[in-house]
Amino acid sequence: MPEDANRKGDRATERIVKLFQGLGWTLKSKTDVDAQVDDEDRKHGYGLDAYLTYKHPYTPHIHGNIIESKSWKWDSVSRSKVEGFFETLLEKVDKAPKSEYFEETHNISNEADITNTGIVALWATDGFEPDEFHQYVQSLDVKKNWDLSKIVIWGNDQLQRIAGIEDQYHRLSKDYDNIQFYYPDLTDTDGGMYDLATMDYLLSDFIFLTSGERSDVGFVFYFGEMDFDSLLFMYKSLRHYQLLSNHERIEIFVPDRGHHTEPVEEEFVRTFSDEDANTDIEFKTLQTMADLNHLDNR
Repeated sequence: MPEDANRKGDRATERIVKLFQGLGWTLKSKTDVDAQVDDEDRKHGYGLDAYLTYKHPYTPHIHGNIIESKSWKWDSVSRSKVEGFFETLLEKVDKAPKSEYFEETHNISNEADITNTGIVALWATDGFEPDEFHQYVQSLDVKKNWDLSKIVIWGNDQLQRIAGIEDQYHRLSKDYDNIQFYYPDLTDTDGGMYDLATMDYLLSDFIFLTSGERSDVGFVFYFGEMDFDSLLFMYKSLRHYQLLSNHERIEIFVPDRGHHTEPVEEEFVRTFSDEDANTDIEFKTLQTMADLNHLDNR
């Protein structure tokens, strides 16, 4: 039934919006609206599933992100479909913000200094083949006009990763006061603690969180390789940004990796617990969300 399909699409968009809202992004419009454009060749506006913004800690700008939410059966997903999603969203990101109707439609008052990012969030409802999907994405010129527009295409695996980050952040927020994402100071830019995970932070190999500059415990969400050298690089980052000296314990959350990584984890903890005797290091499992249904209750 068309009504059922529309409802499933609405629910998928609602979940994606709640996912990013849970990470500090702000919904700046109603979902599923049309942004009219002054284009004689286009009779209708651009349908926007959602438009969210955030203030980036490292820049003076507020960043606007146009979201394209898709909920499909896997058998209906093909390279040509993914290419169509990409090209359509690229056109929306390029043209919709320039429209005189955009400000009125989204009631943003030019708040978003930069609206150059589009996210295709594609959720396969009946199974997902990550290798095949990433082949589709890698075959596209997704860096086309990269200096002007940034388009990312996320399937189930990336959305599950982000949902795991959001869920664990939500759980920690219940157990610790003022838990926030920590942005280290850069060479020419101050960082700080924010109730926000930016898009680039969500894609990084490790994410720092803390409940204060000198709190008892700090946290790392780690997505790098589970070998000693990769963990050593993370450890050196913790030391460089003084997260070890400022916390009595560091909890490192890693996606479910099975038992085969226990020896390298034990070696890592043994080596650096001796070196930093005042800081305990503990590995924990970052749960990968099987679906996004938990967001219905947020």
